[in-house]
Amino acid sequence: EFKVKVNKGNPQVEYKEALTNSIEHREIYKKQTGGRGKYADILFKLEPGKKGAQGLEFINKVKGGNIPKEYIPSIEKAFKEAMKNGPLYGYEINNARIILI
Repeated sequence: EFKVKVNKGNPQVEYKEALTNSIEHREIYKKQTGGRGKYADILFKLEPGKKGAQGLEFINKVKGGNIPKEYIPSIEKAFKEAMKNGPLYGYEINNARIILI
């Protein structure tokens, strides 16, 4: 009637993964390639987000400059990138909270 072109086919479902428990994890990165080398040590808690929330909530609770402020945005970006591939089936993790300690 309206002469609109429509693509039709099987419905597609966008699967997501969700966290069911909280964990606390320390990640240490050391790389020595001559000279001074690179070192990072972070502690974070990963937990389910608030009910009904969407996406990733990032909370920075670092005290006393243990991690320089200029590194925090890169850490947050890395977490957001990592959440795109969940551990079970590789689907995006939905509704999570990361607390950088």
